[in-house]
Amino acid sequence: MTTHETHMKLVDAVNSSKTEREHEEAYHRLHGWRDGVRDMGIEVDMIAADLEQFGRGFENRPMCCGMFSDWKPADNGTVKGANE
Repeated sequence: MTTHETHMKLVDAVNSSKTEREHEEAYHRLHGWRDGVRDMGIEVDMIAADLEQFGRGFENRPMCCGMFSDWKPADNGTVKGANE
């Protein structure tokens, strides 16, 4: 798996989380991974994460580095704001 693929897998975990706790855990896992990769001298292309999200149809969704900034906990098993 490439650095970008791993990054997107972690970003997707943040974006698809359904509870505050799940979201917080995924967020911290992502940021810990980013810090570790940077410590190894590898840069993660954050713009590529946004571009991938655009390619998935989320070009109108507010985001930074692939993470949706309008994330909210799910109601009835769906993530609020998804695919809007």
